Amino acid sequence: MKNLVLLAPWLFITIFLSAQTKPAQTVAEKEKLLCRTWKFTLSEEFGLENEPAAEQKNDSILFKSDKKVIMINSGVLTTGFWSLDKGGNFLYVTPDNSATKIMFGLKSITEDKLVLEFQTPDLVRTRYHYEVKRK
Repeated sequence: MKNLVLLAPWLFITIFLSAQTKPAQTVAEKEKLLCRTWKFTLSEEFGLENEPAAEQKNDSILFKSDKKVIMINSGVLTTGFWSLDKGGNFLYVTPDNSATKIMFGLKSITEDKLVLEFQTPDLVRTRYHYEVKRK
């Protein structure tokens, strides 16, 4: 009986917490959410948020359902192809003029917000925040 009294609170907490968690997004759901135009809103490095610089004001990414991508980064247009890894945690962009894939961590995605993380060769991580571009 004493064991039952000790076990009951843990059982209640476990059931309560499992009911509160959302199921993880599938790769297909992430791909569907990606396929739209995203406008760059801010970058985050070492915990500091930075507004877009003058040359970044019009930066955006368009992910198409045929896996083509159109990026404007610091005013420079890049086209290519995109893909997600099997787990949907990493986004790869292969520019048309290069065989080298650019890897981004897909930190979060919702209907209207996207956060990608890029790590430089010297291990500096920058998070890029985007919002759905309104027409």
